[in-house]
Amino acid sequence: WNPLEAKLVERILRRAEETLEVSARVGVIAPYARQKDHIRKRVAPLVKDASKLEISLEDIDSIDSFQGGERDIIIISFTRSPKVEQCKKCGGNGEHKGTSCKQCAGTGKAWRGSRFSFLLDLKRLNVAFSRAKCMLILVGDVEALMNSQFSTVNHKGHEIIRRFNDYVQDRGKVLRVWEEGVHN
Repeated sequence: WNPLEAKLVERILRRAEETLEVSARVGVIAPYARQKDHIRKRVAPLVKDASKLEISLEDIDSIDSFQGGERDIIIISFTRSPKVEQCKKCGGNGEHKGTSCKQCAGTGKAWRGSRFSFLLDLKRLNVAFSRAKCMLILVGDVEALMNSQFSTVNHKGHEIIRRFNDYVQDRGKVLRVWEEGVHN
Protein backbone atom coordinates (compact mmCIF):
# COMPACT_ATOMS: atom_id res chain seq x y z
CA TRP A 1 0.00 0.00 0.00
CA ASN A 2 1.10 3.57 -0.56
CA PRO A 3 -0.01 6.20 1.99
CA LEU A 4 1.05 9.13 -0.22
CA GLU A 5 -1.12 7.93 -3.11
CA ALA A 6 -4.05 7.36 -0.74
CA LYS A 7 -3.62 10.95 0.48
CA LEU A 8 -3.52 12.20 -3.11
CA VAL A 9 -6.71 10.30 -3.98
CA GLU A 10 -8.39 11.88 -0.96
CA ARG A 11 -7.24 15.36 -2.04
CA ILE A 12 -8.52 14.77 -5.58
CA LEU A 13 -11.91 13.69 -4.25
CA ARG A 14 -12.13 16.66 -1.88
CA ARG A 15 -11.22 19.05 -4.68
CA ALA A 16 -13.84 17.47 -6.95
CA GLU A 17 -16.48 17.78 -4.22
CA GLU A 18 -15.61 21.47 -3.82
CA THR A 19 -15.42 22.41 -7.50
CA LEU A 20 -17.83 20.24 -9.47
CA GLU A 21 -20.83 22.14 -10.75
CA VAL A 22 -22.89 18.99 -11.36
CA SER A 23 -22.84 15.64 -9.65
CA ALA A 24 -20.60 12.91 -11.02
CA ARG A 25 -20.35 9.17 -10.50
CA VAL A 26 -16.85 8.39 -9.30
CA GLY A 27 -14.86 5.19 -8.97
CA VAL A 28 -11.42 4.55 -7.55
CA ILE A 29 -9.39 1.60 -8.78
CA ALA A 30 -6.45 0.15 -6.86
CA PRO A 31 -4.73 -3.03 -8.07
CA TYR A 32 -3.91 -4.17 -4.53
CA ALA A 33 -6.36 -5.02 -1.74
CA ARG A 34 -4.36 -3.25 0.99
CA GLN A 35 -4.32 -0.02 -1.04
CA LYS A 36 -8.06 -0.29 -1.68
CA ASP A 37 -8.68 -0.75 2.05
CA HIS A 38 -6.36 2.12 2.97
CA ILE A 39 -8.09 4.50 0.54
CA ARG A 40 -11.52 3.44 1.81
CA LYS A 41 -10.53 4.24 5.41
CA ARG A 42 -9.05 7.58 4.40
CA VAL A 43 -12.03 8.81 2.39
CA ALA A 44 -14.89 7.27 4.41
CA PRO A 45 -15.91 10.60 6.04
CA LEU A 46 -15.84 12.38 2.68
CA VAL A 47 -17.87 9.65 0.97
CA LYS A 48 -20.47 9.80 3.73
CA ASP A 49 -20.97 13.57 3.42
CA ALA A 50 -20.46 14.06 -0.34
CA SER A 51 -23.20 15.93 -2.17
CA LYS A 52 -21.71 16.28 -5.65
CA LEU A 53 -19.74 13.05 -5.75
CA GLU A 54 -21.81 9.96 -6.34
CA ILE A 55 -19.48 7.53 -4.62
CA SER A 56 -19.75 4.82 -2.01
CA LEU A 57 -17.02 2.79 -0.34
CA GLU A 58 -17.90 -0.04 -2.74
CA ASP A 59 -16.91 2.27 -5.62
CA ILE A 60 -13.33 2.05 -4.32
CA ASP A 61 -12.27 -1.38 -5.43
CA SER A 62 -9.99 -3.59 -7.51
CA ILE A 63 -9.63 -3.52 -11.28
CA ASP A 64 -11.62 -6.72 -11.62
CA SER A 65 -14.65 -5.31 -9.78
CA PHE A 66 -15.03 -2.60 -12.46
CA GLN A 67 -15.29 -5.10 -15.32
CA GLY A 68 -18.36 -4.06 -17.32
CA GLY A 69 -19.02 -0.93 -15.24
CA GLU A 70 -18.44 2.74 -15.98
CA ARG A 71 -18.20 5.95 -13.96
CA ASP A 72 -18.01 9.59 -15.01
CA ILE A 73 -14.64 9.91 -13.27
CA ILE A 74 -12.18 7.12 -12.58
CA ILE A 75 -9.12 7.53 -10.38
CA ILE A 76 -6.48 4.81 -10.58
CA SER A 77 -3.94 4.45 -7.78
CA PHE A 78 -1.05 2.38 -9.13
CA THR A 79 0.33 2.06 -5.58
CA ARG A 80 3.86 0.81 -6.11
CA SER A 81 6.78 3.21 -6.28
CA PRO A 82 10.19 1.56 -6.29
CA LYS A 83 13.46 3.04 -5.17
CA VAL A 84 15.99 4.02 -7.79
CA GLU A 85 19.58 3.28 -6.85
CA GLN A 86 22.93 3.49 -8.52
CA CYS A 87 23.57 0.29 -10.46
CA LYS A 88 26.06 -1.84 -8.52
CA LYS A 89 27.18 -3.73 -11.60
CA CYS A 90 28.43 -0.70 -13.58
CA GLY A 91 28.98 1.67 -10.66
CA GLY A 92 26.39 4.09 -12.00
CA ASN A 93 28.23 5.06 -15.18
CA GLY A 94 26.07 2.87 -17.45
CA GLU A 95 29.01 0.90 -18.78
CA HIS A 96 30.08 -2.60 -17.92
CA LYS A 97 33.40 -3.81 -19.34
CA GLY A 98 33.31 -1.44 -22.30
CA THR A 99 29.70 -2.13 -23.31
CA SER A 100 26.38 -0.79 -22.14
CA CYS A 101 25.44 -2.41 -18.84
CA LYS A 102 22.71 -4.99 -19.28
CA GLN A 103 21.66 -4.68 -15.63
CA CYS A 104 20.63 -1.02 -15.94
CA ALA A 105 20.41 -0.78 -19.78
CA GLY A 106 23.10 1.90 -19.76
CA THR A 107 21.21 4.34 -17.52
CA GLY A 108 23.35 3.80 -14.43
CA LYS A 109 20.12 3.45 -12.42
CA ALA A 110 18.74 0.24 -10.97
CA TRP A 111 15.18 -0.19 -9.74
CA ARG A 112 14.67 -1.92 -6.42
CA GLY A 113 11.44 -3.18 -4.96
CA SER A 114 8.33 -5.02 -6.10
CA ARG A 115 7.43 -5.34 -9.75
CA PHE A 116 4.35 -3.89 -11.46
CA SER A 117 2.89 -7.29 -12.22
CA PHE A 118 -0.53 -5.89 -13.22
CA LEU A 119 1.11 -4.15 -16.21
CA LEU A 120 1.74 -7.60 -17.65
CA ASP A 121 -1.99 -8.25 -18.02
CA LEU A 122 -3.11 -6.01 -20.88
CA LYS A 123 -6.77 -7.04 -20.46
CA ARG A 124 -6.82 -5.77 -16.87
CA LEU A 125 -4.99 -2.60 -17.91
CA ASN A 126 -7.61 -2.09 -20.62
CA VAL A 127 -10.42 -2.50 -18.07
CA ALA A 128 -8.77 0.07 -15.78
CA PHE A 129 -8.25 2.61 -18.58
CA SER A 130 -11.66 2.20 -20.22
CA ARG A 131 -14.05 2.63 -17.26
CA ALA A 132 -14.09 6.46 -17.32
CA LYS A 133 -16.78 8.22 -19.37
CA CYS A 134 -15.51 11.80 -18.86
CA MET A 135 -12.23 11.90 -16.92
CA LEU A 136 -9.45 9.46 -16.10
CA ILE A 137 -7.00 10.41 -13.34
CA LEU A 138 -3.88 8.33 -12.80
CA VAL A 139 -2.02 8.53 -9.51
CA GLY A 140 1.38 6.88 -9.52
CA ASP A 141 5.10 6.98 -10.09
CA VAL A 142 5.03 7.65 -13.83
CA GLU A 143 8.80 7.26 -14.24
CA ALA A 144 8.71 3.75 -12.78
CA LEU A 145 5.49 2.83 -14.62
CA MET A 146 7.06 3.72 -17.98
CA ASN A 147 10.37 2.01 -17.26
CA SER A 148 10.45 -1.51 -18.69
CA GLN A 149 13.50 -2.25 -16.52
CA PHE A 150 11.10 -2.40 -13.62
CA SER A 151 9.41 -5.48 -14.97
CA THR A 152 10.11 -9.17 -15.16
CA VAL A 153 10.08 -8.85 -18.95
CA ASN A 154 10.07 -6.03 -21.47
CA HIS A 155 6.31 -5.78 -21.87
CA LYS A 156 3.75 -3.67 -23.72
CA GLY A 157 2.13 -2.41 -20.49
CA HIS A 158 5.02 -0.03 -19.94
CA GLU A 159 4.72 1.19 -23.52
CA ILE A 160 1.00 1.85 -23.01
CA ILE A 161 1.76 3.93 -19.90
CA ARG A 162 4.47 5.83 -21.82
CA ARG A 163 2.10 6.60 -24.70
CA PHE A 164 -0.63 7.66 -22.30
CA ASN A 165 1.85 9.94 -20.53
CA ASP A 166 2.85 11.49 -23.88
CA TYR A 167 -0.81 12.02 -24.74
CA VAL A 168 -1.51 13.71 -21.42
CA GLN A 169 1.62 15.85 -21.73
CA ASP A 170 0.30 17.10 -25.09
CA ARG A 171 -3.40 17.46 -24.28
CA GLY A 172 -3.97 17.26 -20.55
CA LYS A 173 -2.11 17.94 -17.36
CA VAL A 174 0.57 16.09 -15.45
CA LEU A 175 0.94 17.29 -11.89
CA ARG A 176 4.06 16.31 -10.01
CA VAL A 177 3.76 15.98 -6.24
CA TRP A 178 6.41 18.62 -5.59
CA GLU A 179 4.66 21.18 -7.83
CA GLU A 180 1.71 21.63 -5.49
CA GLY A 181 3.27 20.63 -2.19
CA VAL A 182 0.86 17.70 -1.89
CA HIS A 183 3.51 15.64 -0.17
CA ASN A 184 2.93 17.57 3.06
